[in-house]
Amino acid sequence: MARVVRNVPFYNLLDLNLDVLRFIYLSFKLESDEDFETLPFLIDPAELKEKICGSIEKAFGLELPMNDLGRGEVVRDYMVEKSRDFSYRFSQSLKLLEDTCKDVHVCFFFWYRIRCEIEGFNGYSSFSLGGVFSHKERVEQLKYIFVYLSCLRLSGKFEVNDFFEMARCDWLNSRRESVSIGFLNDEDDEQCNWVWEYISAAINAESVLGGFFSPNPSNGKEAYIFSVGILDSITPKLHVDTKRKIIAKCGKAWAQKKYRDGKKKKNKVPINIYVSEEAKQILDEMARSRSVSKEVVVEMLIMNAREN
Repeated sequence: MARVVRNVPFYNLLDLNLDVLRFIYLSFKLESDEDFETLPFLIDPAELKEKICGSIEKAFGLELPMNDLGRGEVVRDYMVEKSRDFSYRFSQSLKLLEDTCKDVHVCFFFWYRIRCEIEGFNGYSSFSLGGVFSHKERVEQLKYIFVYLSCLRLSGKFEVNDFFEMARCDWLNSRRESVSIGFLNDEDDEQCNWVWEYISAAINAESVLGGFFSPNPSNGKEAYIFSVGILDSITPKLHVDTKRKIIAKCGKAWAQKKYRDGKKKKNKVPINIYVSEEAKQILDEMARSRSVSKEVVVEMLIMNAREN
């Protein structure tokens, strides 16, 4: 039968704040001789509390006996010390990071630049970052990276650059060469997905992303953020004039596409249907992978079904 960690007295000593739990877990792993278990950036606080309890029990070589007050005090003191250490060192910095990332475009800039930087970092193999599908998840991933790098720096086992300060300086410098995509409508998923495909292809053609982290938006809203943010994020690798040319060509190409689509829609009638969220996501992915509109995909499926 599985052990129920919640019966361990010191379980209730653990702060449920996810950032504090991350700090305690990562600090303990780096300070102990245990093998380092990669920690997902998205994890339920209760699950992480159990991981911490299990690690402490293993390090003490016991299923903590409830009558061993000495061991209980050691555990309690360790938790209290780490919680205070976190509050003293990082609570203000994390609050500043959260406030900074309230702006989705600033958040994307920090996230993209830091993801690119840490891919060349020698402690990167211990990260478990996975996919990011929303602004909220980008914020959580940035906080996870911040805590992890801070723990590595405190452990003295790695030489860690201040990637967040580097990104902050880059953000301020990028403001002088910031560009906008005036024709892009964040409510038009088809346009946002199409523009992202165009811009990312154009940037790759300029060979400025070689070896860098390549983001992949999960939906139209994300594609809008990516399209607007990527051009600022690659400053100064792409000259501002080149970025403006990419946007101008993209606008013309989109206008031509809409003109061609308009001609194709002659002799067609609208239909109103409701589908599940999962079906819509599949439809979006099919349209994106084929670089066509959702209407084209639906019509293709209908015609193929009739033929079969």
